[in-house]
Formats: sequence, structure tokens, C-alpha cells
Amino acid sequence: MQKLDKIIEKASFSKREAEIISVIYKNGHANILSLSKDIGLARPSIYSAVKDLTARRVLSKKKKGKRIVFVINKDFDIRSLYQETSKQISESLNLPVKKNSDSGLMPYFKDLNGFLDLALKLKRGEVIYSIETPEDIDVLLKNTEKEWLKHWQETVARKGIVLKGISSPTGLDIFKKSLGNLSEILKKRSGSARFISDIKIQTSIVSFKDYICFFNRRNKKFVVIKDETIATTMQSIIDFIYNISEYKNLFP
Repeated sequence: MQKLDKIIEKASFSKREAEIISVIYKNGHANILSLSKDIGLARPSIYSAVKDLTARRVLSKKKKGKRIVFVINKDFDIRSLYQETSKQISESLNLPVKKNSDSGLMPYFKDLNGFLDLALKLKRGEVIYSIETPEDIDVLLKNTEKEWLKHWQETVARKGIVLKGISSPTGLDIFKKSLGNLSEILKKRSGSARFISDIKIQTSIVSFKDYICFFNRRNKKFVVIKDETIATTMQSIIDFIYNISEYKNLFP
């Protein structure tokens, strides 16, 4: 099986690279000086990152007046990049979950809720990242899950844990229609719902600290990986997609 970190590596960006891409997405173009001012880094550091992104064909040069600016390469699409990565992850993780009883590095989780309860140990301001399919959201909001979800969201809101969640418009519509008495709890929590319209998500993902979980509630499948490099990489991808996604107000 191809190593998961090699799959994710294709879609990985450093924090500096993600900031540069985000600024150029927002403004349409940027030069080294404007990027340096917007991001707050010295020009040599910006130049080095831009040079790497250009070599990876994420950015391309364009002449604007007498200046050289950088724009997003027309062939680059972060959404399709994630979509392909997600597909490969789904295929790679089509395995039964096994308890790692030898290393002692990772707790054994008998189900997804048990894993998510671990996230409640995060401190104020720490982040839970997620991308969830509409199907997973639908299963989550069934009657059997609602009491657990209410308790979980109450704890997250009380502790000030930040949730950065992304889904498709369909997933958010399902969530919004089923809020019920969750509305008042969700208003108190940190973070917001974001959606991206043309990404076909095949596997739901939750990641925090050095954990990452790939799951499908309907089929009762989930795989937990405890690896700082993999978790940090996926969090960087989700954070980048989150920052360029559209905010959706659940409480108009």
C-alpha cells in the first residue's frame, strides 16, 4: 500500500506558502514587495517561497505595467488537488481497523464517538479541523446521535475549542434543517461553517493535534492515525481550503 504521507505530500503547503496563495487568490495578483507587507515577512523569505511555488506550477509570472507580478497558474486548482488526494486516501484506507496493542502510542477507539471525545481534552483556542460529507452529516443528525452531539457541542463551546468545519452546500443544508435545540449552543462556539461548492468529498476527515481520523459513519468505518507529520500536513490543507471557502451563516 502506498504510504499515506506520500499521498498527502502532493497536496501539502507550508504555512508561508498557504499565506502567499491566499493573498494572491484574494487580490488576483501580487508582487514580492506587496506579499512581504501583507504577510509580514522579509522579501528574501517571500522570494524563496514564491520561487518554489512557481517551480511547482502553482504560481506563474505576469507583466503588469512595468512590474512583474505573480498570479495563480490557470492549471492549478486546490479543490481538484484535494479531491484527488481524498480519493487516493479512501482507496488506501479500505482496511479493517486494528488495535495497535504493541507500541502503546495510540489509544484504542472502539468507535468514532470515542475518538471525537478525545478532542474534548483540547484547551481553549486549540483547533479541531474537519471536512465532512453530506452523508456523514445526515447520519450524525439522526435521533440516535443527537444527544451525544448536543453534549459534545456544549463541551466544545464551554471550553472555547475552535471548530473549523467544511462541507458542501448540501451538507450544510442538511445540518441547518436539523439544528433544533442545537442552535443556541452553536451560537456560543468558536469557529464557523464554510462550504465549497464543487468539491466531491469521498471520505470525511477530522484532525487535531497529532491525530487524524478518516471515517464513514454510514458504513461504520473509521481509521485513526497518530502521526504529527501527517496530521499537520492535513490540517494545513484543510486550513487553506477553509480560508478560501465561503462563509455560511447558519443563523440569519
